Amino acid sequence: MNEMDLIHAFKSMLMVAREYELKIDEKYEELENVLLEEYDLEVVHTMDHDMMDSMENVYQLLNK
Repeated sequence: MNEMDLIHAFKSMLMVAREYELKIDEKYEELENVLLEEYDLEVVHTMDHDMMDSMENVYQLLNK
């Protein structure tokens, strides 16, 4: 697992929260904006293969 895996997992969690119209704390919104700027990422509303791999890596790490 690397830094980008964690970023993808974080973005994925935010995407799911938005999909289910859950309230997202402002600090997470701010962190997302920082990540988007620092890593020159784009806002995505669909899952890509790298995000799925990252989510799996995070899942495996948390379930060790």
